[in-house]
Amino acid sequence: PPKAWVDMGKPSDALLLLLRSPHAYNVDLSKALMVGDTLQTDIVFGNRGGMKTLLVLTGVTSQLELDEELRSSGPSVRRPTFVL
Repeated sequence: PPKAWVDMGKPSDALLLLLRSPHAYNVDLSKALMVGDTLQTDIVFGNRGGMKTLLVLTGVTSQLELDEELRSSGPSVRRPTFVL
């Protein structure tokens, strides 16, 4: 029979549960910093998990894309806490 699959990539809820689980990594996500170069995966993942987030502008996300996100109104899980 076919095997069931679980999405464990960012921004997967299953990965957040695994990180929090005392039977796995037992990470206190409120004390963690998610570092990444992509708003849609890395920053969304960190914000959904309750982490502080650091966007580095050395990869996928451009300054223009970041500026557009910061100009948008309302709350957004795509907004980083810090930018480098």
